[in-house]
Amino acid sequence: MKSFKAAGPDEIMAEVLKAGGTAVVDWMHRIIQKVWRTERVVEEWRMSTIVPLLKKGDVEVCDIIEVSRC
Repeated sequence: MKSFKAAGPDEIMAEVLKAGGTAVVDWMHRIIQKVWRTERVVEEWRMSTIVPLLKKGDVEVCDIIEVSRC
């Protein structure tokens, strides 16, 4: 994660996660374990923006093979 960039939909800045150290890592691990056990995800986690970034190839072609390389 790059520092000093806009926060995502969760409004958590990368600097907060980086500065939190092991406390934040432990907290995130517990949340992920709970999601894994219950097989339920909070609705906000379902929101995402996928932006394919072309690395090489034809910019006019955006099929699944091309996107997987992005």
